[in-house]
Amino acid sequence: MRESTGQESLWKVGFGAIGESLRCLERAGITDEHLKRLRSDNSYCRKVSLAMLNGLPIHWEVARQIMGMHFFGPKEWEQHFGVNVSENGIPLFPWDEWVLGLPCPFTTGIVSKQVKDSHFAFLGIDNIGGVPLDIHKWYEITKEPEWEIGLERVLFYDGMDGIWQLLGGVAPQTCSFRWYLMSIEPPYVGETYWQQKKVTINSGYEKVVPIVEITKLILHDILAGGYGRRVSGRTQLGDKVISIGYCPFNTMGVNRKIHIVPIENDELCKKAHTQGIAASRKM
Repeated sequence: MRESTGQESLWKVGFGAIGESLRCLERAGITDEHLKRLRSDNSYCRKVSLAMLNGLPIHWEVARQIMGMHFFGPKEWEQHFGVNVSENGIPLFPWDEWVLGLPCPFTTGIVSKQVKDSHFAFLGIDNIGGVPLDIHKWYEITKEPEWEIGLERVLFYDGMDGIWQLLGGVAPQTCSFRWYLMSIEPPYVGETYWQQKKVTINSGYEKVVPIVEITKLILHDILAGGYGRRVSGRTQLGDKVISIGYCPFNTMGVNRKIHIVPIENDELCKKAHTQGIAASRKM
């Protein structure tokens, strides 16, 4: 996959198409002053570009219909965890139908999936009943007997003390209260984490912390009934690179377990092609 596609392809657009594009902007009230600002103000350029990349926000129910089983929103939170999110407090879904129907930037080739088929969308929740939904709470939830079949597939490979050490004793984090749109299979788009980070940023995505990838794994597994993911997701916590995935020694059985592994030497992962990057589409 090339590190940049949009900027290079714009140079191939003919003058007639450029002229028609400018006429469309002019009819909408855009003037030369707006274009000057676009060229001179990087922050403004990023905001305009992001609006063009993401489209217009839509209601989450519309996104739910499009994404199908690849969507975990307010209704799913209430059904599976008893979390009642006020309708007035639910943010609009940041990516519209056009974006969800685009080819996935990470599954290029003859069989290229659409974003709606290769990604998982979920509403990040930062607490349940006033208790932060951090790694401690997820560990507790997956151990509770009432979940039985529902969550027994996604127990953690390590105990809480071990997880705490693996994460370097950093203060527990939660997801932000926002929508996430993440590739189900963390894309392998470079040999090292830093190469992958550069490619995903250029593709309109942003890195995530471990708790976001862990939450995605659990929520997707609840809906999909388990899946043998081959690629672990590299995440970043401070200056550490943390791999989040299923235990490689028990990936196809009923009791697959989430494995959290610090990557001490990124070079060791080059040949395996099993270390993708966990990233969410920018809002």
